[in-house]
Amino acid sequence: MLESVKIFLSKRRIAILSIYFLIAILFLLAVPVFAADSFNLDETGTGLGLTPVAEDFSIRQTVINIVKYLIGFIGIAAIVMILYGGVRWMTAGGSVDKVAKAKKTIINAAIGLMICILSYAIVYFVAFQLGDEVFGDGSGGDGTAPYYSGGLGGGAIASHYPPRGAVGVPRNINIVVTFRDLINPGSITADTVEIRNNTQDSVNTWTNSTTDNRTFVFFPDNDLGSDAEDNIYIVTLKNGIENSEGDLIFGNLGYEYTWQFTVSIEIDVTPPTVVGIYPADNDGTAYPRNTIVQMVFSEPVIGSTGTFTIQEPNFTNIQVYAVWGVNEGLYGTFVASNNYRTTEFIPAAVCGENGCGDVMHCFLMDSMCTDIPDGEDCIHEHGVRIKTDLTPGFPFEGIVDMAGNPLDGDEDGTGGEGTEDDKTWSFDLIDELDLTPPQIIEKSPGAFENSVPLNKPVKVTFSELMMSSTLNADNLAIGIFGLEDGIPYWVTSDIAEVDIDGDLIETTIANINHDVFSSFTVHENRVLSSCQDINQNCLLIIEDRSAQGRGFIAPQLLEGLVGHWNFDEGAGMTVADLSGTGNDGTLYRLQEDDWVTNSTGSAIDYDGDKGYVNVLHDESLMFDGPFSVSLWVKLTTDPLSYKNGQPNWVPQFVSKSSWGADFRVRFWTGGKIAFATYGLSNSSLTTKNQVLFQDKYVHVVAVWDGVSKLIYIDGEENARFDGVTGQLAHLDHNLGIGANRFGSESFLGLIDNVRIYNRALTPQEVGLLYDIEFVE
Repeated sequence: MLESVKIFLSKRRIAILSIYFLIAILFLLAVPVFAADSFNLDETGTGLGLTPVAEDFSIRQTVINIVKYLIGFIGIAAIVMILYGGVRWMTAGGSVDKVAKAKKTIINAAIGLMICILSYAIVYFVAFQLGDEVFGDGSGGDGTAPYYSGGLGGGAIASHYPPRGAVGVPRNINIVVTFRDLINPGSITADTVEIRNNTQDSVNTWTNSTTDNRTFVFFPDNDLGSDAEDNIYIVTLKNGIENSEGDLIFGNLGYEYTWQFTVSIEIDVTPPTVVGIYPADNDGTAYPRNTIVQMVFSEPVIGSTGTFTIQEPNFTNIQVYAVWGVNEGLYGTFVASNNYRTTEFIPAAVCGENGCGDVMHCFLMDSMCTDIPDGEDCIHEHGVRIKTDLTPGFPFEGIVDMAGNPLDGDEDGTGGEGTEDDKTWSFDLIDELDLTPPQIIEKSPGAFENSVPLNKPVKVTFSELMMSSTLNADNLAIGIFGLEDGIPYWVTSDIAEVDIDGDLIETTIANINHDVFSSFTVHENRVLSSCQDINQNCLLIIEDRSAQGRGFIAPQLLEGLVGHWNFDEGAGMTVADLSGTGNDGTLYRLQEDDWVTNSTGSAIDYDGDKGYVNVLHDESLMFDGPFSVSLWVKLTTDPLSYKNGQPNWVPQFVSKSSWGADFRVRFWTGGKIAFATYGLSNSSLTTKNQVLFQDKYVHVVAVWDGVSKLIYIDGEENARFDGVTGQLAHLDHNLGIGANRFGSESFLGLIDNVRIYNRALTPQEVGLLYDIEFVE
């Protein structure tokens, strides 16, 4: 008996000590540690972001660091005392007095440890959650990303060249700054912009120019630095710079933005070249007309930003034109991004909205397609000319690099020799739209990753080529969750071939660069759905396919939608129509327990009770022209056991039909699906093979586009019949979801996310529906 008690007490001691030790370990691991240096930014320091002019800027950080390390030291002492008490307890040898003292030591140390943890929480709350009220946020005005940095990134500065901490910068470079807002050019003066040689303690004078009052080029009157040694330069954008409304871009608290770079002894004489183009040069592909034109240079360039419109026809450094008549330039906007290495042409014409509600621009091809016979694709050639600079000197009249070297279009090593150094190419556009959204396929560092290098960029790999100008600080950001004042960040991108499901796909990798973190820093990375691919489709953010619909703005595909029942009510006797036409459904012979959950919310389980969803007749569901029906279906029994016309036949998935009128999408013998249309020259189209399997969701889309009937299965065309003419016959029957022709058969399965359109969905839209509604 005594031995049993001793064993019990020993186990109890071990359990109590384990709990205390676990608390101690959790305290030590509460904040990840970031260490190492990979970008040569350490020499720049971390205090060159958006800073108040006042000298007491470092007080906040100094106080926070003192408190942080003091709490850490006390916490370590408490942990040591817990371990000491544990040793005393384990070696007490049954002495009641020694055990009591050991317990007291452990309890007191544990109380001290809890005080440290609570103190850390209080400091964190005051410094981070209340930091803006107590210390001021340092954001420099109306930055669009609260707590996500100061001047560069989340604040008033969109980008600049040279970048922060750059080394080996040539002496003859120009300095470029792009502001987030339109700027009052009269506020850009020697009093508000200073270019200082910190090594020689001297200030360079400069002149500037701008084509859009947002990007300013500063041309130093003399080469920077010297030919004898490297020189450190600091550029300061001071309080006093105004936006076009007359407001101070850094606010009224005396803030300014500074950054540093190192100038070498070299003079840059190497001309820039074009290293990437999209669409490709006469590669035999016809590109959709909602594409943008993308140009990637070998290095950052000047002169690639501007607008070409009727009102502003003077920008001619780059021209995009249709090979049609006199080949005049097309109206649109040229946007520089990727730290001035990438330029994109966005056509002026608006052709709709993408899935996030942003305006989508397209090349106009209506006038080019008037003589195209029916049934033939309208394809037309377009071209691009990027002009070199034939008149050296500032201001520039063509594309030059940051040192003023003109474009070398023919890549012979010398630029600006004549029109042969213009870069030209052509490509074909087709009168179609690409509406497939991009996705994220990889992120680095991963979630909750520890020991990340202090200045390692965050990398986001997308599933396809992206529109570089949307990969900016508004749509990608890095936020500080430690005791920092915010840290500058900037976004660049690279194009690489990535293996996706065994295929090498040309994709874009975005890099969120940032200044050096201090150790013991937690950060959050943010990627918004407003990042767009090369065809202006917004990002589909899904961690895995079963989790989509959460945490991102999914494309809606609302045009022509006359019925949408997503069955997410999960309870009740009504299924709401989300299309706005008021075609709500009512459960008939279905019960409350027929609602089930799935990966996207809920669905109806038709469990053999002869029930269905009844939608009252409405003219919005009667079609005299093209229409589409989309649904997800899963059978809960073997589809091969059903026979056409026999008892227990699964008849109708979605039907507004009696014999000889309207349409129905239904089961067919052998696990197939039939699309019946009464009044058209083809009354029924059936899938080529078995597409329904037990306990597996299938996405079904049936389309009549006025010429052809099509059935898509899981986003891919499965069956097609061309030359379908006529008009649907109509009767005022109700619409049934899971209904039966005679009401006597029983459907065993689930139906979810039914949509009906009064237009034909395109193949791209069908694929998009499959992606954004994927059900498991």
